Amino acid sequence: MASTLKIDTVTTPDGTGNITFSRPITTASGAGAGKIVQVVHGSLNTQYTRTSMDDSYVSVGLSASITPTSSSNHVLVLIDTYVKAASNHNNVVVQIHRDSTAIGGARQVSAGDSYSYVTPHVLNWKDSPSSTSSLTYTLRGADLSDDGGTLYVNAGTIGSGETTCTSSIILMEVSA
Repeated sequence: MASTLKIDTVTTPDGTGNITFSRPITTASGAGAGKIVQVVHGSLNTQYTRTSMDDSYVSVGLSASITPTSSSNHVLVLIDTYVKAASNHNNVVVQIHRDSTAIGGARQVSAGDSYSYVTPHVLNWKDSPSSTSSLTYTLRGADLSDDGGTLYVNAGTIGSGETTCTSSIILMEVSA
């Protein structure tokens, strides 16, 4: 934990005068790196079902946009989502995309029958987009086996009733 000492006046040991410094005091190099510049949040609180999926990634409706203030800054992407695949489709995945580019964080989705719980999936990624243009980060899903998989987002069964979960995405611009 860093400490800060703030002093209005420094005097001589006998208290008769002020002490001056011959050179200015500067901050340590790199002190501005790693600071959070801005935070953007998006959420999806409705159920989403995508049937007959193939190996092309499609948006599941969870996205957020950010415009970095410097092209050297990074964007930390934090996604908390609730998903499942139909029981006969074991190769359904979700992945983070920046605009139309897959940037990482792919997770295989658990498969189960219609009475199964959706399972929480957390995807985190540090992106270095080298841009000051508006960027849209999206959660997308695909069936990598290309056999027409089904993806359920935010839909599940608890006891005898169906519930709707809320998925969220947080974008944080971090100074370089």
